[in-house]
Amino acid sequence: GQANGSLEYYPELGHWLYVYGPNFLSNAIGYRTAEQITGPWSEPGVLYRTPEQTPGHPAYDQRHFCYLGRAHSAFYQGQSGKLLLTYDCNSTEFFHAASSDFIYIPRVLVLDVPKELK
Repeated sequence: GQANGSLEYYPELGHWLYVYGPNFLSNAIGYRTAEQITGPWSEPGVLYRTPEQTPGHPAYDQRHFCYLGRAHSAFYQGQSGKLLLTYDCNSTEFFHAASSDFIYIPRVLVLDVPKELK
């Protein structure tokens, strides 16, 4: 049910990791895991909440929307259990996006792998 995301196998963890979102009107980048690509798959979990869409956070703006959350297995740091995650954000108003140094640039994060994989 997700339009975009990453689905990659992590040999060091012995699992597949599917990262997706945020979905429309959501700030959650989700994930699911499985030992086999055919499943069974874990229940959905939240890997990260985008501050650009989180009310009360300094980066929040109601015009922001984020999408294309992906993990990148080529940059997995096995010894420390760190994932490289990227996502993009945009604005519902063209001139806001065009005039901002903050909005229309890729976000790059280093996060811990989900606790189920440690």
